[in-house]
Amino acid sequence: MQDTQDTGNVTAPEQEVMETESSEPKSLDDIRQERLERLNPSAETEPEDTQEIEETTEDVDEDPIEESSIDAPEVEDDESEEEEVQEGEEDVLSQIDWDALDDDTRSEIATQAVETLPVDKLAELAKKMGSGSGKRIGELTGQIKDLKSQIAAKDQALKEGIQQIAKPQSALADIRSQGDLDEAQDKIKNNIRFYQKWLGGDEEYFTHEGKDFSRQDVFKYVESLQDQYDDIPKQREYLRNLEKSMSDAEELQKKAESEFTWLHDNDSKAGKLYDEMVSSSDIAIIESIAPSVGYKLKYQLLHAANSMSGEKSAPKGKKITLPRRLPSTARDSAAGSASPKSRGDVRVKKLRSAAQTGDLKAARELRTLEIQNKHSLFKRTT
Repeated sequence: MQDTQDTGNVTAPEQEVMETESSEPKSLDDIRQERLERLNPSAETEPEDTQEIEETTEDVDEDPIEESSIDAPEVEDDESEEEEVQEGEEDVLSQIDWDALDDDTRSEIATQAVETLPVDKLAELAKKMGSGSGKRIGELTGQIKDLKSQIAAKDQALKEGIQQIAKPQSALADIRSQGDLDEAQDKIKNNIRFYQKWLGGDEEYFTHEGKDFSRQDVFKYVESLQDQYDDIPKQREYLRNLEKSMSDAEELQKKAESEFTWLHDNDSKAGKLYDEMVSSSDIAIIESIAPSVGYKLKYQLLHAANSMSGEKSAPKGKKITLPRRLPSTARDSAAGSASPKSRGDVRVKKLRSAAQTGDLKAARELRTLEIQNKHSLFKRTT
């Protein structure tokens, strides 16, 4: 009896080992279930079963193929959980009791929804919130579209305005008169024709001032000349706008002289403040980039200096005529000597009349006078 029991005890472990080794590989579902049981052991599970599961799991982990197969379902579970969370967040709107909300709350929700939700979601939200809220969402959406259109229109107008007042960035930017621009246009055109004719020949090098240039160099130079020629219309338009801004600046100068009696008073507090303001390098930069803006800015600075100093401007409707000293920078463009303002005005009128009849020489001389007079605008006499 005792021998039989001993024999049974000895052979039992051997049978368990043989059964474990001869058992078929477990499926992925069985392995997952075993892992879940390991993480959440129940009270009814016996220690022997747990040990058997651990041994089986260790055997399976030794196989790299089955290890990768085990990890894959866990990744899928994570992705499915994320999708469930997203679906839960999107489904929040469907869980709201819209009938229990007052009008103010509905309006606030509609306002926030317009700022955050896409168009298709807004339509869905409008249906759930009711006709009144849907109308509110439609109004807000329309307002946003109108604002976007207005912003786009203002941006376009700003770009066009800058192009009109700002000096073009080209090789012709320093040309400040229509006459000089005409001369530059003729010179560029003749150079293009000359070098194109040379390129049509058989010579490999072009000699200029003792230096040799290859055909490729000449070709690139002709391209740069063509670019300059294409920039001529833009520069011509800029000069037209510049002439108009000069005319506007002269009108502002006359207006300023009638408004501010201290403009020719060297001891004026307002005049000293104004001189400090316009001496800023920022003003010089603005004038060089956009002269018309610079003139208008100086006129506003006259008002600012007048207000800061506490001095009174001339009463409106009452014209005050003061003797004006001739600025030291004023010169007669033809003779190079100073001339009275009346004589200068007469000469400008004559030149303008001649220029209107097609006299290019008169037009160039008139433009030179205007450029020289530009520097005396909004400057106090000393």
